[in-house]
Amino acid sequence: MAFWEARQEAALRAWLDGAEFPDEDPSVNPALEAMASTLDPVATAAAVEEISARVDATLAALSDEQRAQLVDGGFGYVVGRWAHREDHIAQIEAVLD
Repeated sequence: MAFWEARQEAALRAWLDGAEFPDEDPSVNPALEAMASTLDPVATAAAVEEISARVDATLAALSDEQRAQLVDGGFGYVVGRWAHREDHIAQIEAVLD
């Protein structure tokens, strides 16, 4: 989650600076899964919280027109990042219970 939050923030910032919003690389998730066991869970959780707050702030600052451009461009999942994040949090909580 920390990676994807950071990726979406970087993509949003680049897009706000005039770059095209980048497509996602389907090889990223398997690569991240392969190295996930090497990550410190406490540090990773803290990173998720910090980076998610930055993404939320960036999204909150978007105009309605900018949100519509993202949705119309096929990147609506970024505008609704919180919902996707909640899905992953539920998956993590299910494993921990």
